Amino acid sequence: MTPDISGKPPGKVIKFLAKFENRRSLSNRDGLPEYARAIVKNIGQAALLACFLLGTATGYANNAPVFGGGAVSSASVQENNATAYDFSATDADANDVLVYSLSGNDAARFVINSATGELTFSQAFDFENPTDAGANNGYDVNVSVSDGNDTVTQAFALTVTNVNDPPAITSGGGGSTAGYVIDENATAVTTVTAQDDENSTLTFSLTGGADAAKFEVNATSGALRFSTGHTAANPTDADGNSTYEVIVTVSEGVGTDTQAITAVVMAPPIKLAGAEYFVDNDPGEGNGTVLQAADGAFDSEVESVAPADLNVTGLSEGPHLVGVRYKDDN
Repeated sequence: MTPDISGKPPGKVIKFLAKFENRRSLSNRDGLPEYARAIVKNIGQAALLACFLLGTATGYANNAPVFGGGAVSSASVQENNATAYDFSATDADANDVLVYSLSGNDAARFVINSATGELTFSQAFDFENPTDAGANNGYDVNVSVSDGNDTVTQAFALTVTNVNDPPAITSGGGGSTAGYVIDENATAVTTVTAQDDENSTLTFSLTGGADAAKFEVNATSGALRFSTGHTAANPTDADGNSTYEVIVTVSEGVGTDTQAITAVVMAPPIKLAGAEYFVDNDPGEGNGTVLQAADGAFDSEVESVAPADLNVTGLSEGPHLVGVRYKDDN
């Protein structure tokens, strides 16, 4: 009896012949001479070996992994976005464990889940500051999957595209608010400055604030000023407290940034300009004996004089009244 193995895969042929050879041996063990039983056994073993070698030679011993539909060769993504790509694969050999890995010029800019094949970024990509090997916002990486016997590789090219970044005001600490102290009758307040990553042309304007009508801004330079000077004694701001409020906006045509600015008008400090003294009788302003400032000059709000400047020569014995008169710069 000859077994029919036509059309059967090698793996099934091996099992079939093993059963066949076993049945032959068992059913004829008592009816065949010893040499005949040995021949039958050897033929069965030879058939098993031939089928195994046939399966190995024709590739039936292992099936290579196959990437799924998510394993694209290229893609694009906007800067500062976090995106994941599915490079999962399948394997016809059910018991094979698949392991994923990366290589290539920009492999360090990606992260691969070694068990699932999910590809992500190791950092957010900034169009204005590319970190790829070519410094051109084109990131190249090779994704490989292995089942322990065969390795399959897919090249992946990612292009990072630009997204408009709005300008940012940098003056006054760069925050959403800023404050300045302005002398009475002065008109200059500050120069509003801003930064734009795309180096676009910036335009400044007044867009709000209770006292916006009291201000002017240069659309090109950002110079902010009062339309007219103000005094602390006669405020004209909305609250009547010499605190003027305005909102300045900077734009590059698409994005904007704003800053609420407060300008407080204050009277200038009164500085001492000179001093004189008299003993007992006040001879009147400007007629006393001149005193010198201890630091050599009268130029601040608070001054002191050296006691050595007081001349008491010729005074009679007993108590005397010494008067000191200071003069300010007004």
